[in-house]
Amino acid sequence: MMEKLYDSISRKKNFFWAATLIYIVFNGCFLFPLDIKIKTMGNWFVFGCAYTMTALLLTGLMRAKPIKVFLLTLFFTAIGMALHYILEFGEFSNTVNFTGTNILVFLITIPLFVMLAYLIIHKLNFD
Repeated sequence: MMEKLYDSISRKKNFFWAATLIYIVFNGCFLFPLDIKIKTMGNWFVFGCAYTMTALLLTGLMRAKPIKVFLLTLFFTAIGMALHYILEFGEFSNTVNFTGTNILVFLITIPLFVMLAYLIIHKLNFD
């Protein structure tokens, strides 16, 4: 099954690159901030699914490049967060959401999670 996915990705690389990078920006915009005090597991499930899907797509696009995955995820997540800030510019929620702690936690946790998921998926499929 994974071979079919990776075959599709290799045949339409430009489409999957664009879709993956847009997906990372979208998640960075609308899933920020990462609320550590979430009471329900549903939100954590959404985060896990969203970023595991990102790692799965990046595994098909790049082989054995975890640092590049980390940096791409970091950069495009930051773009998404900037868009989030612009969308809510002037609202009180920006003063609550865009604290130093929230920004650092999101910009460290998300790329690390994607990179670790990428390494696991790569190890399971190619080693």
